[in-house]
Amino acid sequence: MTHKDITDENIAHSLVYGMAICGIRAANMPTQQEKALLISFIRRNFGGHTCGELKLAFDMAIAGKLNVDAICYENFSCEYVARIMDAYREWSKNEIGHLPKLEQDSRLKLTEKVDWSDVWKEAQIRAHNDDLDDYYIPSPVFDWLEKDNIIELTASDKWGWIEKARNVYLMDLRNGEYPDLPIIEKNDQIEWMTKGKIVDKKPLTWKNNQGIMSMLIVISKQMIVKHYAKKYAAGKI
Repeated sequence: MTHKDITDENIAHSLVYGMAICGIRAANMPTQQEKALLISFIRRNFGGHTCGELKLAFDMAIAGKLNVDAICYENFSCEYVARIMDAYREWSKNEIGHLPKLEQDSRLKLTEKVDWSDVWKEAQIRAHNDDLDDYYIPSPVFDWLEKDNIIELTASDKWGWIEKARNVYLMDLRNGEYPDLPIIEKNDQIEWMTKGKIVDKKPLTWKNNQGIMSMLIVISKQMIVKHYAKKYAAGKI
């Protein structure tokens, strides 16, 4: 296994495997944006594990071999994945020697550096051909470009993009772009991003909602990469 195997696509395949054995029905499958959020969440919080271990964790949980409630109640969320992976981690502390060999010629981690140059080049080509809007950009592409100083943004710039992402996400929610998202949850997110909420007698805004912020960060990164791809394609950088 090479470092390019640890891509968003392969992590997504592991998640789809988990959804399948958990019995998630097609109507309740996460949307593309929700899958992107799950992938980003896994990279940040469980980057020390392989894709094989993700599948193993779901296998063990469903088989009742982990100390966890493996029923996801048709809600394959970040909280559910964290519950499964935390139980797997607890088990593996004492049982690591019993793990099957998961392609261990090189047990690469999910945080291993990935070369996203092919995706970046394709984005520029599509931008030049005016065919970029529907092209899916994995959010780690932004981190790769920023690390290599291809994209340079201040903290203020990033907040500006997150605000743009909020407007896009809010519009999509209102226009029914997330048909699999329950109405109650959809209305709750709209309320958070417009009026805010009172929690424990404290007025909070969407910036205090970790789930919404995680989603907006993913969306903003995708928007930024597409913006810069268009600038590069137009020779403005």
